[in-house]
Amino acid sequence: RKLEAAIQMRDSRKQLADRLTKVRERIEQSDNPDAQLAAFESRKKIVEANYAKAQKRVEELEQKLEELR
Repeated sequence: RKLEAAIQMRDSRKQLADRLTKVRERIEQSDNPDAQLAAFESRKKIVEANYAKAQKRVEELEQKLEELR
């Protein structure tokens, strides 16, 4: 059950990480890209860190499950 929740969380974090390229393109085409790019870079770091944590959590749970088998 924990593994399923962790996988779902990882997948949602991956979707957010995958959207970063499109968001950056939209910002670069906007009227005031400089101000928005600074905020984007900050959010990008958070999204990528969250995705890495979610991946690690899934790997840990999979390893624990494998040890129990």
